Amino acid sequence: PPSPHNASPRPPLDAPITMDYLKKYAGAGSAGLPELTYCVHPPGGATALIFALVVPIQQEHWMYVFAPAMLGSVVMVCVSLVMNNLASDRSYPLFWSPVKKAQEHDRLPMLKVEETNEESGAEDEPSLLRVYLSKFAGAGGDPAPKPKLVETLFSFLGSFAGMCVLGLLDTYVLAPWFDLKVEVAAFGAMSVLIFSTCKAPLAQPSNAVIGNSIGGAVGVFVVSIMSFVGLQGMIWTSAAVSVALTIAVQERANSVHPPGGATALLYTITPALQTMGAKFIFAPAFLGAVIMVVMGTLMNNLSPARTYPQRWTLDDSKPDPIKS
Repeated sequence: PPSPHNASPRPPLDAPITMDYLKKYAGAGSAGLPELTYCVHPPGGATALIFALVVPIQQEHWMYVFAPAMLGSVVMVCVSLVMNNLASDRSYPLFWSPVKKAQEHDRLPMLKVEETNEESGAEDEPSLLRVYLSKFAGAGGDPAPKPKLVETLFSFLGSFAGMCVLGLLDTYVLAPWFDLKVEVAAFGAMSVLIFSTCKAPLAQPSNAVIGNSIGGAVGVFVVSIMSFVGLQGMIWTSAAVSVALTIAVQERANSVHPPGGATALLYTITPALQTMGAKFIFAPAFLGAVIMVVMGTLMNNLSPARTYPQRWTLDDSKPDPIKS
C-alpha cells in the first residue's frame, strides 16, 4: 500500500500520459545532439533533465543556457586548469578544439621541448612554473571521433527509452507504492554515459552501480556529519566536501562514475531528498543505476556495432607505476 506520509496519491493505472510528460523525457534524451556537435559530455544530460523536472528553474528560460549551463562550465574548466596541472603526471586539457585539425597531427607536446645552452652544451631544465604554464596549451591529444548518424539515432532512442522507463516506474510504482524516488537529475548524466559512450570504462555496470551508490552514501554521510556539528547551513561547504569525497572513494574503489558526484551533490543541496535519509542510498542511488544498466543492456545491443557491457566484473587493474 502507499505510504501514509507520501504527499503524492497513487495515480490510476489508466491515467493518461500527457504531452508535458513526454516532453520531459524527450528533453532528457539528450545523448543525440551532443554527438552531432562533437561535444558529448555526460553532465549535459543532467543539465537538461534538471530544467525539465524543476518548474521554478524553467522560469529562467534562455538565461538558464548562460547560467548555470555555460558559465558554470567555464568556471569548472578554469578551476581544473589551475588544479589538475599541479600534478606532475597530469596535463589538462587534452585538447581545446573538439575538431581535429590536420596540422596538429605532427605537433610535439610542449613539455618535450628541450633548450640547449650553446656555451656549455648542457640542457637547461625548464622551471616548474614554465612546465606548469605550458600545460595550459593542451597536451595535443585527439578528440573522440564523431559517430555515424545511425549510431546517434541509437543513442537517442536508448536514452529516451531509459529515461521513460525510469520516469514511469517512479511515477506509477515506486513513489506511490513504496515511497521511493529514482527520477533525479544524475540519471541524465548516466544516460549520456551508458547510451552515448557505452564502450567507455566509466560506463560499465560495476562503475555505474558501485560508483553511483558511493555517491549516495557519501552524500548522506556528509549531510549527517555537518548536521551533527551544527554546520548544516553551510550548504556550499557540504556540496564541495561531498563531491570531492565521492571522487576520492570512487578512485580507491576503482569504480569512478561521474554521475555519482551528481548524486552526492543532489542530496547535499536538496532538502526534499534529505528527508529520505539512508533510504536515498538504495533509491535512487543504487536502484536507479540498476534500472539504467538493464535498459542499457537491452537498447545498446540492438545496434550491430555495439556490445554492452564490455565487462560485468569490477575492474581491478592496477595503475602503472610513475616513472622517475
